[in-house]
Amino acid sequence: MLPRSMKKQKIYAVKLPGILRERVAKWKAGVKEFKAAVNAYNKAAKGKNDDALLTAAEKLHGNYEMLVRVIYPYPEEIDAFHQELYVVYHKYLPGKNYDKIIGVSDVLIKKAEAIKTAKLSKRLDSKKVEFEKAADNLIAACKDVKASTKDNYKKIVEDMHSKYEKLTAIFE
Repeated sequence: MLPRSMKKQKIYAVKLPGILRERVAKWKAGVKEFKAAVNAYNKAAKGKNDDALLTAAEKLHGNYEMLVRVIYPYPEEIDAFHQELYVVYHKYLPGKNYDKIIGVSDVLIKKAEAIKTAKLSKRLDSKKVEFEKAADNLIAACKDVKASTKDNYKKIVEDMHSKYEKLTAIFE
């Protein structure tokens, strides 16, 4: 395994192939944001403020995800779902806020159902059936969240997150 400093340098040094030339400006801007997030994270890691460290880690993670999406863009329906999932998974679940999770369950279902209507790029034609199955699994997992109880919601939300990860893996 490479030391962390070498891993970030590898990301900084990436040159997109010619086939992605229309994305180079977005990539460079993303790398700039990623570098700033790495620096903020390193600064926060040296301090004693856990909230600042968590915020910096979330920003770093988000910037990394955006770099990946420059290369493997998702349909807007997936991004819309992820915005809701992010709050549930990274805010409500750790805060054990069951009522807020249930409160957004209908929104999660609606946004998961919208994913089924997403238009896939030609490069993903061969994965259409896999995508539809993954979308159906995500919809079912969102419905399970709505039907969950205080006794099992953590497991159910984790399952929904896992189904989302399986869906997005199709784009890689």
